[in-house]
Amino acid sequence: MNTYKLNYNQLRQQPEISEMLSALERGLAKYKVDFYLVGAVARDVWMSGINKIEPRRTSGDIDFAVFINNIATYNELREHLINEEGFFPYRGNNFVLIWNGKTQVDLLPFGAIEDENGRVSTNGIGLTNISLQGFTEIYEEGLSELNLE
Repeated sequence: MNTYKLNYNQLRQQPEISEMLSALERGLAKYKVDFYLVGAVARDVWMSGINKIEPRRTSGDIDFAVFINNIATYNELREHLINEEGFFPYRGNNFVLIWNGKTQVDLLPFGAIEDENGRVSTNGIGLTNISLQGFTEIYEEGLSELNLE
């Protein structure tokens, strides 16, 4: 497995995102939840941070695939992030939290909580059912590790 070390400034993200990543990492560590970065920020890491190619656009949200074996752990993690780490729930989507009043953080659970069709369902308001087919296979095949300084 490859390991990449990047300075946070290479990612062209807002400065407060570093604080959000620390808060998120504390919650994930507390519940022993493994995760990986997906979506546009993962693309930016790969393009600008590793390959020195400037992406044409940036994203307003940050997506994390979170490896969860039971829904109770997901719910506890979500509640911890809201009650202890300064995140806010988003009423339109149970898989989204808001950081600092503006940054959307998507926590996309996969693993043993998926049904036979690869769907994950939670209780809540708004979007509560999502298909994350392929996330487990990506996780099992091994990912490059990224250390942000």
